[in-house]
Amino acid sequence: MNPSPRRGRLVVRKMVIEPEFHQVDLMGMVHNAAYFYWFEKGRLALLWEILPFDDAIRLHLGLPVVRHVCDYLNAARFGDRLVLTTTHELQSHYEGRLVFRHSLVHETNKAEIATAETSLTIMDMRTGQLVRDFPPDVWKRYQSMK
Repeated sequence: MNPSPRRGRLVVRKMVIEPEFHQVDLMGMVHNAAYFYWFEKGRLALLWEILPFDDAIRLHLGLPVVRHVCDYLNAARFGDRLVLTTTHELQSHYEGRLVFRHSLVHETNKAEIATAETSLTIMDMRTGQLVRDFPPDVWKRYQSMK
């Protein structure tokens, strides 16, 4: 993935991921579907800071995924400890998409396991229409992220 030119502050969150037995296939490797679940956990760690679930329901806002790509670089296995780093570049104004980048690294040997990029948009859940601007209180929380 080509990194975009820096425009805004970068927000970074990290979490440890431990593959569970049910996520492993017959080859002993983590199934590809598990990665998307982990990337969602990373993304939500950031999103809930600006738009907690209860606020999203109250405001009728949905954040559908419009693009998700993943590059698998090395195998992850049951028993591995992985570090997921999710980053988001804060925008000076809402550009119609929120882009999150993910890097999954083996905690011990530092091998990069996978990289991914997820793009979301905002929609009004009542009408199904795209939202052009964040509600003011949500935008204020977004801009104040550290």
